[in-house]
Amino acid sequence: MQKTTFKTRLLALLTAVFMVVMCVPFAAFAAVETIHVTFTDENGQVVKNVDITASSNEEAPELPDGFYWKTNLSNDGVSDLNSKAPIDFNDLAKANCEYAGFEKTAKPAPATKPVYVSYILESGATLDAEIEKIEL
Repeated sequence: MQKTTFKTRLLALLTAVFMVVMCVPFAAFAAVETIHVTFTDENGQVVKNVDITASSNEEAPELPDGFYWKTNLSNDGVSDLNSKAPIDFNDLAKANCEYAGFEKTAKPAPATKPVYVSYILESGATLDAEIEKIEL
C-alpha cells in the first residue's frame, strides 16, 4: 500500500467538502410533486381549482366554442389547453413551479386576405374581364 502525505490527505478532504457544499443546495431545486392549478374566467373569477400530481386524471373545465385556456407559463414551454382537455402533469412540470394559472381567452379570428386572380389563355393573352377576388 502506498503511503500518502499529509498534504495529499488534506487535499482529498477539502475536495470532498467542496463537492458536498456545492451539490447540496441543488436539492432545493428538486422536481415538485404537486402543482396547484387555477382556472379563471375573463373577469378574474375562479372557475376551478385543482391539485395535479403525476397520477391524477384531471381535465380543464368546459368552455363555449371560440375560447381556450391560456396559461401564464407559456414562456416556460407549458401548452395552452382546449375545453375538456386533460391536464398533463409533465407539461406543467416544465416550468418547475408549484402554481399554474389558466385564463379563459377568446381564440383569435383567422386572418383573411383578398387575393385577385386573373386568368391567362394558353396563347398567353390575358382575359381582362376575368379578374376574380378570393378571400384567403
